Amino acid sequence: MSEPALLADHLDERAEAILAVWRAAVTRRGDVPEAEWLSYAEFVDHVPELLDRLAERLRGQPSDVVSEGKKHGRVRWRQGYDIAEIVNEFGQLRIALGRATFEYARQHGWDLSRLEEVEEAINDVLNEATAESVRQFQEDSREEAQSALAESRKGQVAAEEAWAAADLEKAKLRTILGSLPVAVRMIDAGGSVIAVDVKSERLQRPSELEGGEPVTLDDLGPDDPVFRADGSPLPREELPLARALRGETVTQEELVWKARGETQTVAVNAVPLTDAAGTIVGAVAVVQDVTPRKRAEELLRRQSDFARAITETLGEGLCTVDCEGRVTFANPAALRMFGWDEAELIGKNLHEAVHYQRPDGTRYPVEQCPKQGVLHTGETVRGDDVFYRKDGSSFFVAYTASPIRTDGRITGVVEVFRDITERKHLEARLAASEAQFRSIAEKLPVMVWRTNVLGLCDYVNQAWSDFRGRDMDHDLGEGWVEGVHPDDRPACLARWREAFERREPFGMTYRLLREDGQYRWVSDRGTPYFDPQGAFLGYLGTCMDITEQEELKRELEEASRHKTRLVSALSHDARTPLNAVFLAAQLLESHLDGAQDAEVQQCLRTIRHSVRNVLDLLGDLLNLSRIDAGALPAEVTRFPLEPCLAECLASIEPQARLKGLDVRLEPGDLADTSLETDRSKLKQILANLLSNALRYTERGHIRIYGERTTDAIRIAVEDTGTGIAPADQSRIFDEFAVLENSRRELGEGTGLGLAICRRLAALLKGEITVRSDPGVGSTFALVLPKSVLTLNLPRPSDNAPFETPTGDQGAVLIAEDHPESRQTLAKVLRRMGYRVLEADNGRDALTLAERERLHAV
Repeated sequence: MSEPALLADHLDERAEAILAVWRAAVTRRGDVPEAEWLSYAEFVDHVPELLDRLAERLRGQPSDVVSEGKKHGRVRWRQGYDIAEIVNEFGQLRIALGRATFEYARQHGWDLSRLEEVEEAINDVLNEATAESVRQFQEDSREEAQSALAESRKGQVAAEEAWAAADLEKAKLRTILGSLPVAVRMIDAGGSVIAVDVKSERLQRPSELEGGEPVTLDDLGPDDPVFRADGSPLPREELPLARALRGETVTQEELVWKARGETQTVAVNAVPLTDAAGTIVGAVAVVQDVTPRKRAEELLRRQSDFARAITETLGEGLCTVDCEGRVTFANPAALRMFGWDEAELIGKNLHEAVHYQRPDGTRYPVEQCPKQGVLHTGETVRGDDVFYRKDGSSFFVAYTASPIRTDGRITGVVEVFRDITERKHLEARLAASEAQFRSIAEKLPVMVWRTNVLGLCDYVNQAWSDFRGRDMDHDLGEGWVEGVHPDDRPACLARWREAFERREPFGMTYRLLREDGQYRWVSDRGTPYFDPQGAFLGYLGTCMDITEQEELKRELEEASRHKTRLVSALSHDARTPLNAVFLAAQLLESHLDGAQDAEVQQCLRTIRHSVRNVLDLLGDLLNLSRIDAGALPAEVTRFPLEPCLAECLASIEPQARLKGLDVRLEPGDLADTSLETDRSKLKQILANLLSNALRYTERGHIRIYGERTTDAIRIAVEDTGTGIAPADQSRIFDEFAVLENSRRELGEGTGLGLAICRRLAALLKGEITVRSDPGVGSTFALVLPKSVLTLNLPRPSDNAPFETPTGDQGAVLIAEDHPESRQTLAKVLRRMGYRVLEADNGRDALTLAERERLHAV
């Protein structure tokens, strides 16, 4: 599409705006009758058609401009216009169209030649319309028309010349203003815009500056309220152009407003325009967008404030010096360390002020100072050094010195440093402590090791290196693990890591490879160590070669197992004939029941009593050996405690009643509680303690009671017997201990009961305690951890009494390969009324068990 055609589209779009400008310029005022206004409205209605003809002409289409001209002349003749007014109307229309055209040309970058071409086309159309209007007018009033036509031609020429001159001046002004880095606005004395450059439009609402509409002072501000630099709102009458119209000169006034949705800061200069007589005829304002500069200044200020806040709150000292070494800046931390005031230090040579001598007191030449060398090398240096305060005292520092560059040129040095005096003193103490530790460790005959806070070995002594037969560096870190026997390594590492995580001491044994290729058993013990503030530092430990002890231990364990096997065999082989002797004596007693020979009766009782003691001794020896061999583990069950205590007390109650003793059960805090432990071993312990109490108590009472403490429970057996001397209380748990002033009759008891009780208590993770006063009585207590307490269980129901069968109602099978024992036991059972079956081997016993309905085996 051609450029004139595009302009035609633009004029179509701006038709209403153009007509509004035209109407404002040509409307007649005064005493015009209302009837003429109605006729005038007819003319207004057909003017858009004239614009349509103009658009057609610009698009290169045929257009009937003549008919529109006729309408104009005919209407104006009826309304009493003269030809000058008709010409003026077309002239004003020409001006309105010219404004719209010029604005369009400026927006689309037309040059003057294209603009003149279009203006020529517009002028042709308007000339034709004007000529036809005048001709029509002349037909109605020829004389007046001829005179008006002459005037019209003069006016046309003058208008064209004025138009051309104005266009040239505006183009020049646009060119000048466009080259300036500012926006320029000019207004006349009435406040209407007479010149606005492109930059001004970017700072304003463009819709109010286009289309040739008059723009007033009220339109010159942005969309939102204008504010002064201090944030206070600026009234419209205080706008720079308004003040300039009042004769003020405004210089660099900063304003803040919003335009196109963005906040802008502008600097405005405004001056009044005067004519030759000094009368104000307008004003001009130069507006410069300083938003980027303001943002840069604000960013710079924030960065400066941020840097200042950092340097002022920094715990480290910071100084800058120029190329001469003079201090240009020192933060508060540096001033505190040096003891100088800022005014005193700024401008001083930093080296001469704080770094003038070495730690040994000798002079420190500035040319040898590495920090001063940064000015020449341009490289950052770091290190430790000594600085001096204003009062001459010194302190250690760790420093970093870096060059300051401006445009690639070194202009100074920045030094950052921190006081490390305390660290240096600590390092000295640690060095002395380390030397002392190594001196001691190297003299020890055992292997010594140490780890760091990460658990990695950082030291082994010479004894370790001699044992391993290689340089100690090979066993540092985790290298020591290579010497652990592969079979022991997983458990060894697991134990070490568990202790390390918990920061707790540990002990373990494993096999470690010696320099001669043999694996030796070692005992490794380690403990964590901490600094004075309680911070964990690592582990210290020792290793001892215990191969001989391990071999001896294995020999002892083998001997213990051999002893256990021997005692077991002895118990079985001896108990079988002794049971026969015991039963035979019992059988003889029953045969001689009522006999008058008291001596025979006494002999039989002695035989039976002695055999029972031997059987008890064999049983205790077997139990003791099985416990020591670990063959009697705890079998944990849940059970109510009180019935268990009642059963134990019931076992001695008949004999106690015969002796006239009061027997009491007082569960106390443990009433209605249940335990989770080995019930059988608990009863065995209490039965033994009750048996001892019965044996050594002649009057008073035997009481079993319970109590609960913070972390344990106590089940105690109290008696009012003979008591135990203090000298004997430490020996009563030894095997076969013989106590001073013991009232135990010869052959009574085995001397192993309390030793067994102590071992059984250990199996239950408890202990036996004793409290006794001679002549008053004793209290033995089983102490168990509180963790054995569990949920309460219901009391067991009373079991139905066991019915002893009579005659052939019950059969008992005796399976025993020792004929005397089997036969003696059979006689006793038959005498008790049982039907007895005998088997001397396992096969026969199984056959009889399958065939017969047995009551017991």
